[in-house]
Amino acid sequence: MQKLIIASNNKDKIAEISTMLKGRFLCLSMTQAGFNLDIEETGTTFKENALIKAKACFMASGLPSLADDSGLEVEALNGEPGVYSAEYASRHFEALNDNRLKTVGHYSQNMSDANVDLVLEKMQNQKNRNAKFVCVMAYVDTNKELFGFGQTKGTLLNKKEGTAGFGYDPIFFSSELNISFGKTTPQDKNSVSHRRRALEELVAKL
Repeated sequence: MQKLIIASNNKDKIAEISTMLKGRFLCLSMTQAGFNLDIEETGTTFKENALIKAKACFMASGLPSLADDSGLEVEALNGEPGVYSAEYASRHFEALNDNRLKTVGHYSQNMSDANVDLVLEKMQNQKNRNAKFVCVMAYVDTNKELFGFGQTKGTLLNKKEGTAGFGYDPIFFSSELNISFGKTTPQDKNSVSHRRRALEELVAKL
């Protein structure tokens, strides 16, 4: 069976992708493939970053490689946090030369909580609360580069609801599920997941 390197060491992600590919590949994490890379994501779009990661794994292994990049886009914030979703708070306070993230108040929590708090702060009194999660999957082998795109739409809540999921999930109200991602089950969330949809589109091309 053809091996496929996933640019991740997340066991749940590896398992989900493997299931979606229905046995067409033997999916391996970077660690399982015998290497680990600290890949610098220098792209300005999800597509660019996904391709950077997939190419890096392909160059390191010589094997077909798959990577994804994803994040939250808020309409009223002109698409922010976008590609900087994972480091939104740190970039914000670094730009302001502000030490609150490390020293005082609710920004002294972990990075994920700080990101959520910053989005809520910026969205105070904002009527347009439209938002979406976006994902791009990139596949690279010797002969080709393929991409899959997925998104799931919703609105931003005024406060966190639920503790399920991770990242921005507790403040994201799914238009399709009619519930906060912070309150839904992993199975229901995955049924409308931006990652799942991106992978489905990519699988169709494979």
